[in-house]
Amino acid sequence: MEEKNRHPERTELLRAAAGEPSPSLEQHLRECPVCRELVELLRQFPVAGLDSLEEPSELSRERHVAIGRAALSDRARPTVTGLTRFDSWSGLSAVALRDAGVGLERRLELEAGPIRLELLAQRTERTWEFVARVFRDSRVTAGFVLQVGRKRLIAETDGFYYWTAARPPAKLALTAPDVTVRFPEISWRKSTTP
Repeated sequence: MEEKNRHPERTELLRAAAGEPSPSLEQHLRECPVCRELVELLRQFPVAGLDSLEEPSELSRERHVAIGRAALSDRARPTVTGLTRFDSWSGLSAVALRDAGVGLERRLELEAGPIRLELLAQRTERTWEFVARVFRDSRVTAGFVLQVGRKRLIAETDGFYYWTAARPPAKLALTAPDVTVRFPEISWRKSTTP
């Protein structure tokens, strides 16, 4: 430390936390509560000598790539059309669905080759709540951007997509660097068997 009112550099604070402060730093710490607090925090949470950061999981890496992809405009990539593999509303009458209220749930499995989207929707008093998860080759993946109507969603770190909406979506699509998957329009008034 050269100037009287200058705060020390990070390396000087680290040396002080390790018990090796210079005489000028000792004087500064007596006079500066901010730097004293920093040195105390560095003593409580040492960083020197620790191993490097853990490697992120594959799911985490996929998620971070998807975050960048969400901001990109659509570029040329193959587009495939998926199909509805399972619909918990198939077989229910339109009257039964119309009369159902809060707590009504719908489970959908949409598929396009090795890509599968599982969706759970639940009606609340004022909105719909949604949870979705994507699988590729039977393995959870966060490498897709989920397009719900005009909204683009990125999977959370656990691979789940969460959102709420006043109305359920009619259109869903998935985008990855190598493919865009568009699923058939979803009717929320009555269900049709695939």
